[in-house]
Amino acid sequence: MSYKDFEVYNLNDGGGGILHNQMLVDGMRIPTFRKPPEETAAILRNIKHLKIRDDDIMLCTPVKSGTHWCFEILTMLLNGATERSDLQKIFLMLINVPEEELDLMKSPRILNTHFPFRMLPSQTKKKHTKIVLVLRNPKDLVVSLYYHHTGMTNYFYNGTFSDHLKLFMEGKLMYNSWFDYVLEFEKALDDEPDRIHLTFYEDLKENGVEEIKKIADFLEVPAASDPELIAAINDQCQFDTMKKEKQYGPELAKKIFIDPSKFNMYRKGEIGDWKNHFTVAENERFDQLFEEKMKTSKLRFRFEPSIK
Repeated sequence: MSYKDFEVYNLNDGGGGILHNQMLVDGMRIPTFRKPPEETAAILRNIKHLKIRDDDIMLCTPVKSGTHWCFEILTMLLNGATERSDLQKIFLMLINVPEEELDLMKSPRILNTHFPFRMLPSQTKKKHTKIVLVLRNPKDLVVSLYYHHTGMTNYFYNGTFSDHLKLFMEGKLMYNSWFDYVLEFEKALDDEPDRIHLTFYEDLKENGVEEIKKIADFLEVPAASDPELIAAINDQCQFDTMKKEKQYGPELAKKIFIDPSKFNMYRKGEIGDWKNHFTVAENERFDQLFEEKMKTSKLRFRFEPSIK
């Protein structure tokens, strides 16, 4: 079904599974978020024109790369305290919130998005906005995304992991190609290294204190000179703790189409869980695609835990 110059559709995975409530707007694949499609398209198209404040922080991640987790870390760093905030990252997610609601949020705001660098608000460059970029190895990412699609009732997806993996490798899932996203941000990192800080999900999980200190230094917050606070933030933001304490409440869960008895935004968070899902043949095909797509990249992704 078409609505003017964008499309709302259900995505067939080729094996009998259907991913519902998808949109194609100006070449970008996104979920509808179960809003009227005109509203979602309007929010997307307004992102480039958003008013950015001098103290805004931009949290940029491919989908399922630890956005909720890093949002909590950034919140504690900016607040200089480990008290758990009631604020969820979804209230500052650029594609999900109209500008008039963003304008009501208190500073400093942690604006977050899964969109590529070229789609960030134009004022982020004029104001030299600090960007925290978090990247996760794509094998674990696609596993997490599969459970996201099967667990959230918004998508009604019941396809197999193998068919879902094919869609990911073809760049047909939400926010388009992971490879294009990473390569575009890598160029931005080379061009503007002083305003973009890269954190790898795997490093943050295994060396939390060290990585959080690097983020604090980049943000130039008082917490950077407080090792006890950095350690406390790391403790408070351990995956299992977040899973227990940052679960969506019943009202918000219903609003964003989550059944808390069946789905949690924090599933496993493990490094190397992809080995429980990829067949040998799938892994070989993925490695071949990764090598082809990332041949010009200097970034190094880890697909397994560090040996200790």
